[in-house]
Amino acid sequence: MKFADRDLLQEAADHRRRMVDADGRSRDTQWRQGGDVLVEQLVRVTAGADAATTPDFVPPSGADLAKLVVEDPEGNFRAPRGSQMKLMEDRPLVRIPERFHGVV
Repeated sequence: MKFADRDLLQEAADHRRRMVDADGRSRDTQWRQGGDVLVEQLVRVTAGADAATTPDFVPPSGADLAKLVVEDPEGNFRAPRGSQMKLMEDRPLVRIPERFHGVV
């Protein structure tokens, strides 16, 4: 439930794809996916979701938080758990807590 606005998702993803092309970035990057692909994926992973029964996201802490971003090599930080698209497919759906609603 991260993306509630499909038009905004489409626009942002299409912009990222244009920047990947303009910068000559690797074709292997997930950022090359256009909005059409991401909107379709969003529709697929949220099909049948019931907002009333979907639990709120609970941020990790301690060791779990430390695993989210690693420095490898020095000065280069990355998320080691895989691409955002793969995680969207494989992770349980959670809601953004109400305290963040309306915050951009």
